[in-house]
Amino acid sequence: MQESGTLWIEYDKRGLVVDQKVVLIGYPLDGGDPVEIARAIIGIYKEIQNNEGIVPYSPEFLFLPICSLKEAEWQRRIAVARRLGLCRGFFEELWLFGDHLTQEMKEEIIIGVTMGIPVVAMTDGTKEGMVACIKEYQDNRPPPGTRIH
Repeated sequence: MQESGTLWIEYDKRGLVVDQKVVLIGYPLDGGDPVEIARAIIGIYKEIQNNEGIVPYSPEFLFLPICSLKEAEWQRRIAVARRLGLCRGFFEELWLFGDHLTQEMKEEIIIGVTMGIPVVAMTDGTKEGMVACIKEYQDNRPPPGTRIH
């Protein structure tokens, strides 16, 4: 019997199988008070925690004890951690929250679409921007086989 909040791992012929979906949480980090941003992300975690099949992940929490979300260097490090996770396939989906999309969130949407990772707008504030971002990417992407330097 599975306990709530426990990540169950089982082995089969294919190797390691995790029965929970890991999702990257996208939230605008621009402007605003870092403490309020952290509270908003904690609220998202609490909301998702009721769904036993989902493991939310947001690297901002790894850096919060040692950084300021307003410092450009830490914003860059957080963006790198998020993009590495998307590009390496650590996440099954990207979920977008907040009242708007930042440039970093738009770049993550494009990475998700390119990598075949489902991108889900979880709030009204991100739905319209996500659709526009995906459409712009699809309208302007280079043809298959094009080398990008």
